[in-house]
Amino acid sequence: MCEDAISKSETESLFDALENFEFLLGMIIWHDILFAINMVSKKLQAKSNCIDSAMKQVEGVVSFFFWKL
Repeated sequence: MCEDAISKSETESLFDALENFEFLLGMIIWHDILFAINMVSKKLQAKSNCIDSAMKQVEGVVSFFFWKL
């Protein structure tokens, strides 16, 4: 257990935030966004990638974001 009052207060605040629906929804949305961008980023950085393939990857992530709106 935390004996420090500041640590206890911060722990309680974090626990309350994790129970918040908006916080959890935001975490899910950010996970989806970052996952899509990370996949394209890794493919764009591959040594064997050509410009045509790179453009298709970028178009795919753009359509992903327009589909989410």
